[in-house]
Amino acid sequence: MRFAFGLVPVIGIRIHAERLRAEYTRLTGASYPGTSRR
Repeated sequence: MRFAFGLVPVIGIRIHAERLRAEYTRLTGASYPGTSRR
């Protein structure tokens, strides 16, 4: 239980980070095509 409980926030953060990165790439990708190289 402790392991699962400790894993939940990590998964949530990862999903949030992926969503944020996708949104950021969509917003900046148009004006900065070289950003995806990072």
